[in-house]
Amino acid sequence: MVGGEPLLHPQFTELLQAIAASGVGEKVRVITNGTRLHHAGLTWLEYADEVYVSVYPGVAVSADAVSRLRACAAETGTQVAVNRFTHFRPVVPRKPLTEDQAADVFETCQVAHAWSCHTVQDGYVYLCPMTVPAPGDTHKVASRCAIEPSDTLPDRLRDFLSSASPLPECRSCLGTVGQLTPHRQANRKTWLPLSTSDIDLEHVERIRADPWADNGCVDNTVPLGL
Repeated sequence: MVGGEPLLHPQFTELLQAIAASGVGEKVRVITNGTRLHHAGLTWLEYADEVYVSVYPGVAVSADAVSRLRACAAETGTQVAVNRFTHFRPVVPRKPLTEDQAADVFETCQVAHAWSCHTVQDGYVYLCPMTVPAPGDTHKVASRCAIEPSDTLPDRLRDFLSSASPLPECRSCLGTVGQLTPHRQANRKTWLPLSTSDIDLEHVERIRADPWADNGCVDNTVPLGL
């Protein structure tokens, strides 16, 4: 599960149980920023195969909570990984991309392809979270696949997810090839300038060679102190 902080959900255990029972994937992975570990119970670990704790600069994560997580995960056979994120790759381009640039971004978008971060909302499947219209944005025509009628969904969904053509939304997105940028806390006035970037052409070629290439945002060489 990815997108938002999952441990904020009041019925997270029940939700995870339903996901695990659905057989939607071979593994169920929970990605959390770790800030709620000391508040939340850990009964949900029974339904998770992997837990990734993402630690960001300036955000306190309880060492005791992570230790307790590891101990409980050992009992359920759940794998735990703690990653220190020092950088990020912005997804907002400084200006709209050209058709050729959009094609490069789409081809190398790990979110849409390698990681399969598809999004389901209000009866539609979206290729990635960036293509989901903002609440109240009724003027945006989004690229999406309707779930109904369900009898034709398999073929329609296969065509939608396997298309080699960039979406119109790709002209305003950097996918996973924005320039590597140091993580820092920002307020409402400063986050947008800090979150815009150009295309990292070297990373484009790196992903072309290996769709699962590391994004360079994690540095675990310094102990977390856990």
